[in-house]
Amino acid sequence: MTFSLTRMRKAFTAHMAEEVTYVPRKGTPRVISAVVDRQPKTSLSEMQGRTNALPFFQIEVENDPATGISADELDTGGDRIEVAVRVGQIQESRAIRRIVSQDEGMIVLEVR
Repeated sequence: MTFSLTRMRKAFTAHMAEEVTYVPRKGTPRVISAVVDRQPKTSLSEMQGRTNALPFFQIEVENDPATGISADELDTGGDRIEVAVRVGQIQESRAIRRIVSQDEGMIVLEVR
């Protein structure tokens, strides 16, 4: 069997992902699979002055308009994601603040 980045990405998402709802400012909400990091690493300088700030997450989704979120369609000024603060809880609407990283297959988003 030859190495396939697509096959590896699909397997990773199938085992590690949970369902979240992507709510574009312009468009129809849709349920997608995402890997949610609820405790991302934060520097002390980033934490200063944020004692009452909402917790933030890093959410990794496929860079695909059908199964995830396409980098082309993403609006970091208005799109939102509905995600549970803790696994098993009710989802809450959170703003997509920025793209942390992206490549042809995946996008990592900062969500607050």
